[in-house]
Amino acid sequence: MTPEQVESMSNNDSYSTPGTENEKGYGPGSIIANNFLLKYNGRLEIKSSIEEDSCGTLVTAYFSKF
Repeated sequence: MTPEQVESMSNNDSYSTPGTENEKGYGPGSIIANNFLLKYNGRLEIKSSIEEDSCGTLVTAYFSKF
């Protein structure tokens, strides 16, 4: 993911786009997940690299203990 795409997901203004091999996206899943985590004092952490030798994205969901 580009830095702009990561920022868009973090700001809850993302939308579905075709994947790297033109696969179809299915909707606002990241927005729903992020809103759920925020409601329960959790958070999403997104790390992504588009460098050729370390290409990939890691999304981690953190939940708070009650």
